[in-house]
Amino acid sequence: MFSGFQQHLQHLRQHLQHTQYYEIQQEQCVRCGSCMRACQHKAIRKNQEGRYRISKSFCHACGACQRVCPRQAIQYHSKQA
Repeated sequence: MFSGFQQHLQHLRQHLQHTQYYEIQQEQCVRCGSCMRACQHKAIRKNQEGRYRISKSFCHACGACQRVCPRQAIQYHSKQA
């Protein structure tokens, strides 16, 4: 039974990754790194240009990054499945 629940939970996470996600608005970002430090899922990385990016593959859409951003540079998106 627990294995079935885990499979269902994994399927739900995969579905949510494609319908709910966060995106950093680069023109507003001051590159302080608060979002990366707040992300428990390690979904935010700094690229070679010094810009922070959110990986949809790792993002759980919890909103921790958005809550700590001093410039409100992180936008939530939700698409209909």
